[in-house]
This record gives sequence, C-alpha cells and structure tokens, in this order.
Amino acid sequence: MIVATDFQPTLTRPLDTLRMDTLEKALHPFFPANQNNFIAVRVDATFKKIVYRIGGPQIRPREPLLELSKRQVVKTYENVAGTLFGFYSPPYTNGICVAGFHLHFLSADRQAGGHVLEFEAENVELKAAVNTHVHLELPASEEFNQELMQPDLAKDLHLAE
Repeated sequence: MIVATDFQPTLTRPLDTLRMDTLEKALHPFFPANQNNFIAVRVDATFKKIVYRIGGPQIRPREPLLELSKRQVVKTYENVAGTLFGFYSPPYTNGICVAGFHLHFLSADRQAGGHVLEFEAENVELKAAVNTHVHLELPASEEFNQELMQPDLAKDLHLAE
C-alpha cells in the first residue's frame, strides 16, 4: 500500500525532546477530535538514537510479507540529523494498513534511512496535519484475484512491522 499526501501542516510545534513512545501523547492535545482520522506527521530533529529497518529483497513473486521481514536489516544510528515522516492510521483501518504510527527516516545527508522502529530525538520540530480523504485503488489484474487474501494478514503485518 502506498500512502501519500500533499503535506500542508496545521500544527508546527518545537519540542526539546521526543521519543517514539511519546509521539502520540505529543500530538493528541492538538487533534483530540480526530482520533478516527489519518494524521500525517513530520519530525525534523537531531536523533540521539534511531533504530530502523530496511526490508529484505523479494526472491520470488508474491512472497508473503512475513518471509520478506525475515531478510530485513536493522540499523542503529546515534547523533544524526534527519527527518521522520509518515502517518498515524486509526485502529479501524488495521488490515488495510497498519494501525498506529508508520514512520520512515531519512538522514540529513541522505545516506541512511528506513522504516522506524524506535527513536529518541532532541531539538525537535514536530509538524502534523489531519487527513480526512482516503482514496484506495485495488489492482484490476487477474493475478490479484487468483487467491483469496488471508484473513490473518493483520497478524502478519503486525509481526513484520
């Protein structure tokens, strides 16, 4: 699934520090009535620590996400400037996407980046915007409809994330 937006932040907030486990708490006071909406997020900061993964290569067509995740590489950087960006997806969307935060990192020098697993940041500029429009397109191919999608896909998504 590809998620994209023309990011126009409605919130810009400087913070001394921010961690993965405090991101939702930092945003909630500004978006209390939007708990069922998607929220686009951007964090520019110096990351005291950032842990991210890079997905493994696909070896054969239609490989399950869980198999790809077994070949992922996890990296940790310390004291690196960069940007986190991504989305908060509300709980009812789990299965179509992963509920909660899905964030990616790109270092300021563009030499490092991937899917964020954990972070500790300082000198933070937090930006966010509520997204009330969602457009979903499904493949029209015969291949897409050959197999019934697995009902436990949400469990695999959670494990892979």
